[in-house]
Amino acid sequence: EPQPVPTDHGKRKMMAKDLLTDQTALPTAAGLDVRVIHLERAAARRTLMAVECDRVGLCPSVWAAVDASDPTTADRLASLPDQGPWGPMHAHAKGCLLSHLDALQGFLASGASHVLILEDDVFLADDLSRWTVSLDWWPPDADVVKIERWRDDRLLVLLDRDTRHHAGRRLQRMHSRHAGTGGYMITRAAATRLVAQTRRDLPVDHLLFNPLVSPFARDLLSYQVSPALVVQGNEPAPVHTTAVAKPPRPLTLILRRGLAELRAVAALPLLLSRRATLTRIGWQSRVPLA
Repeated sequence: EPQPVPTDHGKRKMMAKDLLTDQTALPTAAGLDVRVIHLERAAARRTLMAVECDRVGLCPSVWAAVDASDPTTADRLASLPDQGPWGPMHAHAKGCLLSHLDALQGFLASGASHVLILEDDVFLADDLSRWTVSLDWWPPDADVVKIERWRDDRLLVLLDRDTRHHAGRRLQRMHSRHAGTGGYMITRAAATRLVAQTRRDLPVDHLLFNPLVSPFARDLLSYQVSPALVVQGNEPAPVHTTAVAKPPRPLTLILRRGLAELRAVAALPLLLSRRATLTRIGWQSRVPLA
Protein backbone atom coordinates (compact mmCIF):
# COMPACT_ATOMS: atom_id res chain seq x y z
CA GLU A 1 0.00 0.00 0.00
CA PRO A 2 1.22 3.55 -0.71
CA GLN A 3 3.00 5.24 2.16
CA PRO A 4 1.95 8.77 3.13
CA VAL A 5 3.89 11.60 1.54
CA PRO A 6 6.47 13.02 3.98
CA THR A 7 5.67 16.40 5.50
CA ASP A 8 8.48 16.71 8.07
CA HIS A 9 10.79 18.97 6.07
CA GLY A 10 12.62 19.94 9.24
CA LYS A 11 13.46 16.36 10.19
CA ARG A 12 14.65 15.55 6.69
CA LYS A 13 17.31 18.21 6.91
CA MET A 14 20.97 18.71 6.17
CA MET A 15 22.49 22.07 5.39
CA ALA A 16 21.19 22.93 1.89
CA LYS A 17 24.11 23.32 -0.50
CA ASP A 18 24.07 24.53 -4.06
CA LEU A 19 23.22 21.58 -6.30
CA LEU A 20 26.12 22.38 -8.59
CA THR A 21 28.80 22.49 -5.89
CA ASP A 22 27.76 19.82 -3.37
CA GLN A 23 30.90 18.02 -2.19
CA THR A 24 29.09 15.10 -0.50
CA ALA A 25 27.68 13.57 -3.67
CA LEU A 26 28.05 9.86 -4.28
CA PRO A 27 29.44 8.66 -7.60
CA THR A 28 26.86 8.00 -10.30
CA ALA A 29 27.07 5.28 -12.90
CA ALA A 30 29.36 5.86 -15.83
CA GLY A 31 27.14 7.18 -18.60
CA LEU A 32 24.39 8.50 -16.31
CA ASP A 33 23.51 12.20 -16.45
CA VAL A 34 21.27 13.66 -13.72
CA ARG A 35 19.17 16.78 -14.28
CA VAL A 36 16.65 18.69 -12.16
CA ILE A 37 14.01 20.75 -13.93
CA HIS A 38 13.72 23.85 -11.78
CA LEU A 39 11.77 27.09 -12.11
CA GLU A 40 14.31 29.78 -11.27
CA ARG A 41 11.85 32.06 -9.48
CA ALA A 42 10.85 29.21 -7.13
CA ALA A 43 13.75 29.75 -4.72
CA ALA A 44 12.05 27.96 -1.81
CA ARG A 45 11.58 24.85 -3.93
CA ARG A 46 15.25 24.90 -4.87
CA THR A 47 16.23 24.94 -1.20
CA LEU A 48 14.02 21.97 -0.40
CA MET A 49 15.23 20.05 -3.44
CA ALA A 50 18.84 20.81 -2.52
CA VAL A 51 18.23 19.26 0.89
CA GLU A 52 16.76 16.13 -0.72
CA CYS A 53 19.63 15.74 -3.19
CA ASP A 54 22.26 16.41 -0.52
CA ARG A 55 20.62 13.90 1.82
CA VAL A 56 20.80 11.04 -0.70
CA GLY A 57 24.18 12.04 -2.14
CA LEU A 58 22.92 13.13 -5.55
CA CYS A 59 24.61 15.93 -7.46
CA PRO A 60 22.52 16.86 -10.51
CA SER A 61 22.83 19.65 -13.01
CA VAL A 62 20.14 22.28 -12.48
CA TRP A 63 18.22 23.00 -15.66
CA ALA A 64 16.21 26.20 -15.89
CA ALA A 65 12.58 25.42 -16.60
CA VAL A 66 10.56 27.37 -19.15
CA ASP A 67 8.57 29.90 -17.15
CA ALA A 68 5.14 30.29 -18.71
CA SER A 69 4.68 33.62 -16.89
CA ASP A 70 7.82 35.12 -18.47
CA PRO A 71 6.92 37.28 -21.50
CA THR A 72 10.14 36.20 -23.24
CA THR A 73 8.77 32.65 -23.54
CA ALA A 74 5.56 33.73 -25.29
CA ASP A 75 6.72 32.83 -28.78
CA ARG A 76 7.81 29.33 -27.75
CA LEU A 77 4.53 28.72 -25.95
CA ALA A 78 2.54 30.03 -28.90
CA SER A 79 4.31 27.54 -31.18
CA LEU A 80 2.51 24.69 -29.41
CA PRO A 81 -1.16 23.85 -30.09
CA ASP A 82 -3.81 24.93 -27.61
CA GLN A 83 -5.75 21.66 -27.91
CA GLY A 84 -4.75 18.03 -28.03
CA PRO A 85 -6.23 14.54 -27.73
CA TRP A 86 -6.28 14.76 -23.92
CA GLY A 87 -7.82 18.24 -23.84
CA PRO A 88 -6.56 21.83 -23.58
CA MET A 89 -2.84 22.57 -23.51
CA HIS A 90 -2.64 25.35 -20.93
CA ALA A 91 0.42 27.58 -20.56
CA HIS A 92 1.69 25.58 -17.58
CA ALA A 93 1.53 22.31 -19.52
CA LYS A 94 3.28 23.90 -22.49
CA GLY A 95 6.05 25.27 -20.27
CA CYS A 96 6.50 21.90 -18.57
CA LEU A 97 6.72 20.08 -21.91
CA LEU A 98 9.29 22.54 -23.26
CA SER A 99 11.27 22.29 -20.00
CA HIS A 100 11.59 18.52 -20.31
CA LEU A 101 12.53 18.76 -23.98
CA ASP A 102 15.19 21.36 -23.16
CA ALA A 103 16.61 19.16 -20.40
CA LEU A 104 16.72 16.18 -22.73
CA GLN A 105 18.45 18.21 -25.44
CA GLY A 106 21.04 19.20 -22.85
CA PHE A 107 21.53 15.54 -22.00
CA LEU A 108 21.95 14.67 -25.69
CA ALA A 109 24.67 17.31 -25.95
CA SER A 110 26.59 15.41 -23.27
CA GLY A 111 28.34 12.10 -23.70
CA ALA A 112 26.03 10.21 -21.35
CA SER A 113 24.05 7.13 -22.39
CA HIS A 114 21.17 7.60 -19.91
CA VAL A 115 19.69 10.48 -17.96
CA LEU A 116 17.73 10.72 -14.73
CA ILE A 117 15.20 13.55 -14.96
CA LEU A 118 13.74 14.95 -11.74
CA GLU A 119 11.28 17.77 -11.19
CA ASP A 120 11.98 20.16 -8.32
CA ASP A 121 9.02 19.23 -6.09
CA VAL A 122 9.78 15.60 -5.24
CA PHE A 123 10.84 13.51 -2.30
CA LEU A 124 13.65 11.05 -3.01
CA ALA A 125 13.94 7.60 -1.50
CA ASP A 126 16.77 7.17 0.99
CA ASP A 127 18.22 4.34 -1.11
CA LEU A 128 18.04 6.07 -4.51
CA SER A 129 21.81 5.73 -4.82
CA ARG A 130 21.41 1.95 -5.19
CA TRP A 131 19.87 2.76 -8.58
CA THR A 132 22.28 5.50 -9.65
CA VAL A 133 25.74 4.17 -8.77
CA SER A 134 25.42 1.50 -11.45
CA LEU A 135 23.14 0.71 -14.39
CA ASP A 136 23.77 -3.04 -14.27
CA TRP A 137 20.09 -3.48 -13.38
CA TRP A 138 18.82 -1.73 -16.54
CA PRO A 139 16.56 -4.07 -18.60
CA PRO A 140 18.19 -4.61 -22.03
CA ASP A 141 14.97 -3.75 -23.90
CA ALA A 142 13.95 -0.73 -21.78
CA ASP A 143 13.59 2.73 -23.33
CA VAL A 144 12.47 4.44 -20.15
CA VAL A 145 12.15 3.51 -16.47
CA LYS A 146 9.62 5.42 -14.42
CA ILE A 147 10.72 5.68 -10.79
CA GLU A 148 7.83 7.87 -9.62
CA ARG A 149 4.50 7.12 -8.02
CA TRP A 150 1.56 9.30 -9.08
CA ARG A 151 -0.34 10.37 -5.97
CA ASP A 152 -3.72 8.81 -6.66
CA ASP A 153 -4.62 5.83 -4.51
CA ARG A 154 -7.38 4.86 -6.97
CA LEU A 155 -5.02 4.47 -9.91
CA LEU A 156 -4.28 0.93 -11.07
CA VAL A 157 -1.34 0.39 -13.43
CA LEU A 158 -1.05 -2.65 -15.67
CA LEU A 159 2.31 -4.30 -15.05
CA ASP A 160 3.89 -7.51 -16.34
CA ARG A 161 3.84 -10.46 -13.97
CA ASP A 162 7.35 -11.15 -15.19
CA THR A 163 9.32 -9.24 -12.57
CA ARG A 164 12.93 -8.22 -12.18
CA HIS A 165 14.28 -7.29 -8.77
CA HIS A 166 16.96 -4.84 -7.76
CA ALA A 167 17.92 -3.50 -4.34
CA GLY A 168 14.71 -4.72 -2.73
CA ARG A 169 12.34 -3.19 -5.31
CA ARG A 170 10.50 -4.61 -8.30
CA LEU A 171 10.99 -3.63 -11.92
CA GLN A 172 8.16 -4.51 -14.31
CA ARG A 173 7.15 -3.67 -17.86
CA MET A 174 4.32 -1.11 -17.86
CA HIS A 175 1.39 -1.37 -20.27
CA SER A 176 -1.03 1.36 -19.17
CA ARG A 177 -1.31 5.03 -18.33
CA HIS A 178 0.62 6.30 -15.32
CA ALA A 179 0.72 10.09 -15.08
CA GLY A 180 3.57 12.21 -13.77
CA THR A 181 7.10 13.06 -14.86
CA GLY A 182 8.55 13.85 -11.44
CA GLY A 183 11.16 11.12 -11.86
CA TYR A 184 12.16 8.94 -14.80
CA MET A 185 15.26 7.58 -16.52
CA ILE A 186 15.55 7.42 -20.30
CA THR A 187 18.09 6.18 -22.81
CA ARG A 188 19.87 8.34 -25.36
CA ALA A 189 18.07 6.61 -28.24
CA ALA A 190 14.61 7.17 -26.74
CA ALA A 191 15.42 10.78 -25.81
CA THR A 192 16.57 11.41 -29.36
CA ARG A 193 13.24 10.16 -30.68
CA LEU A 194 11.34 12.24 -28.14
CA VAL A 195 12.97 15.58 -28.90
CA ALA A 196 12.48 14.90 -32.61
CA GLN A 197 8.71 14.60 -32.12
CA THR A 198 6.89 17.17 -34.22
CA ARG A 199 3.52 16.39 -32.62
CA ARG A 200 3.54 18.28 -29.32
CA ASP A 201 -0.12 18.53 -28.35
CA LEU A 202 0.05 16.54 -25.09
CA PRO A 203 1.33 17.33 -21.58
CA VAL A 204 4.73 15.71 -21.18
CA ASP A 205 3.54 12.98 -18.79
CA HIS A 206 0.86 11.89 -21.26
CA LEU A 207 3.28 12.10 -24.17
CA LEU A 208 5.60 9.70 -22.32
CA PHE A 209 3.28 7.54 -20.23
CA ASN A 210 -0.22 7.52 -21.73
CA PRO A 211 -0.46 4.96 -24.54
CA LEU A 212 -4.19 5.67 -24.80
CA VAL A 213 -3.54 8.93 -26.63
CA SER A 214 0.19 9.05 -27.37
CA PRO A 215 1.57 7.05 -30.31
CA PHE A 216 5.03 7.80 -28.93
CA ALA A 217 4.14 6.18 -25.58
CA ARG A 218 2.75 3.14 -27.41
CA ASP A 219 6.10 2.69 -29.15
CA LEU A 220 8.12 2.97 -25.92
CA LEU A 221 9.19 0.00 -23.83
CA SER A 222 8.51 1.44 -20.38
CA TYR A 223 9.27 -0.09 -17.01
CA GLN A 224 8.04 0.85 -13.53
CA VAL A 225 9.99 0.66 -10.26
CA SER A 226 7.78 -0.44 -7.37
CA PRO A 227 7.67 0.64 -4.61
CA ALA A 228 8.58 3.89 -6.32
CA LEU A 229 11.71 5.88 -5.52
CA VAL A 230 10.18 9.31 -6.09
CA VAL A 231 6.92 11.00 -5.12
CA GLN A 232 5.79 14.57 -5.65
CA GLY A 233 4.75 16.87 -2.81
CA ASN A 234 8.06 18.39 -1.62
CA GLU A 235 6.86 21.99 -1.67
CA PRO A 236 6.99 24.98 0.67
CA ALA A 237 4.07 25.40 3.04
CA PRO A 238 1.23 27.00 1.08
CA VAL A 239 0.20 30.55 1.75
CA HIS A 240 -3.39 30.50 2.99
CA THR A 241 -5.65 32.00 0.39
CA THR A 242 -9.32 31.73 -0.36
CA ALA A 243 -9.93 28.50 -2.20
CA VAL A 244 -11.28 28.89 -5.71
CA ALA A 245 -13.54 26.13 -6.93
CA LYS A 246 -12.43 24.50 -10.15
CA PRO A 247 -14.92 24.81 -12.96
CA PRO A 248 -16.54 21.54 -14.04
CA ARG A 249 -14.97 19.81 -17.00
CA PRO A 250 -16.77 20.47 -20.26
CA LEU A 251 -18.83 17.57 -21.54
CA THR A 252 -16.76 17.51 -24.74
CA LEU A 253 -13.60 16.94 -22.70
CA ILE A 254 -15.24 14.17 -20.65
CA LEU A 255 -16.36 12.45 -23.86
CA ARG A 256 -12.94 12.87 -25.50
CA ARG A 257 -11.15 11.28 -22.57
CA GLY A 258 -13.79 8.58 -22.28
CA LEU A 259 -13.27 7.60 -25.90
CA ALA A 260 -9.51 7.54 -25.33
CA GLU A 261 -9.98 5.20 -22.36
CA LEU A 262 -11.67 2.69 -24.67
CA ARG A 263 -8.22 1.90 -26.03
CA ALA A 264 -7.60 0.13 -22.73
CA VAL A 265 -9.51 -2.90 -24.06
CA ALA A 266 -6.37 -3.70 -26.03
CA ALA A 267 -4.84 -4.78 -22.71
CA LEU A 268 -7.52 -7.40 -22.04
CA PRO A 269 -5.51 -10.27 -23.57
CA LEU A 270 -2.67 -9.52 -21.16
CA LEU A 271 -5.07 -9.64 -18.21
CA LEU A 272 -7.00 -12.70 -19.37
CA SER A 273 -3.82 -14.64 -20.04
CA ARG A 274 -2.50 -13.57 -16.62
CA ARG A 275 0.66 -12.19 -18.20
CA ALA A 276 0.01 -8.84 -16.53
CA THR A 277 -1.74 -7.61 -13.42
CA LEU A 278 -3.36 -4.38 -12.26
CA THR A 279 -1.26 -2.90 -9.46
CA ARG A 280 -1.39 0.08 -7.12
CA ILE A 281 2.03 1.70 -7.16
CA GLY A 282 3.35 2.40 -3.68
CA TRP A 283 6.14 4.67 -2.47
CA GLN A 284 8.69 3.80 0.19
CA SER A 285 11.59 5.89 1.37
CA ARG A 286 13.64 2.77 2.13
CA VAL A 287 13.24 -0.95 1.54
CA PRO A 288 15.29 -3.75 3.13
CA LEU A 289 17.72 -5.58 0.92
CA ALA A 290 16.86 -9.24 0.34
